[in-house]
Amino acid sequence: LGRPYTKDTMGYRDIRLTAVFEAVDYILRLNSTSGIFIIYDNLVQQEVTDYVFYVPFGATLEDYFRQLVIRKEKYLFAYWMEIGLEKFTLTEMPARDLNLRAQYMLHHTEGLIFTEIKENGEDAYAVTGYNGTDKNIVIPDFIYKNDNEVKVVRITVGAFRNKNQIESLRIGKYVTHIEQEAFMYNSRLTNVVFADDSRLKVIGASAFRYGSMLKSINFPESLEEIGAYAFENTVLTRADFGSKLEFIGNSAFRQSRLTVVTMPANSNLMIIQDDAFFYNPLTSITFGDKLETIGQRAFYNTD
Repeated sequence: LGRPYTKDTMGYRDIRLTAVFEAVDYILRLNSTSGIFIIYDNLVQQEVTDYVFYVPFGATLEDYFRQLVIRKEKYLFAYWMEIGLEKFTLTEMPARDLNLRAQYMLHHTEGLIFTEIKENGEDAYAVTGYNGTDKNIVIPDFIYKNDNEVKVVRITVGAFRNKNQIESLRIGKYVTHIEQEAFMYNSRLTNVVFADDSRLKVIGASAFRYGSMLKSINFPESLEEIGAYAFENTVLTRADFGSKLEFIGNSAFRQSRLTVVTMPANSNLMIIQDDAFFYNPLTSITFGDKLETIGQRAFYNTD
């Protein structure tokens, strides 16, 4: 009595045991944190702000989370956090009740202008302008249309031209094309971040031209083409390209501040056009074995 019994053989004394029980099911309580859960009961859609499951010990929690769709206007669901603790990472129900709160990330910046387009025969959206005032811009992966996720796949010609208040930019994973002059004359833009699984293929001519404070960008592995003058007169100091890049256009990085340019050994880069790295203080650059053309003055007046 008073402690768990652990012996497996009978001792030289009488033993009196009391049964101790554990709950068959534990409570999994989910709080939407000002969002809503969309659930279906007999095919009828309902919206609630909190939801409770009774979950047996050891059950796979993913099966329960999968039953709910969570929404919050202008935000995307990021992860669950256990109240009073850190980010929730368990995959199986422990022998205790769980109280979890939804955590979100900004879906997209207010003031972005979206236009419906067709891309490869499918409904999609392009970002065609911006009339907001935020300094930090988030271009989303998708926009909801009739409760369906429709991908954002393009940033069109001049969409953010002369938007001098912008300081940082995050671009969603489904954007495949940044068209010419999309961010030209963004004189305060310092940082551009692409999603880790970005599908970007093309950065168009003069896309970030005269971004006189642009010093950081992570070029996606998927990138295939950088157009003429795309990064002329920026303050980029390093460019790390993925294996799929095939083409760097005329004056693409002219009069920037690149010191290091890297490409993997299996790089598909074939063409570097005229003046591509004209007037950059380069100290290190590597190429793959598929490079066929280096244009005139491509590395003129580099170190």
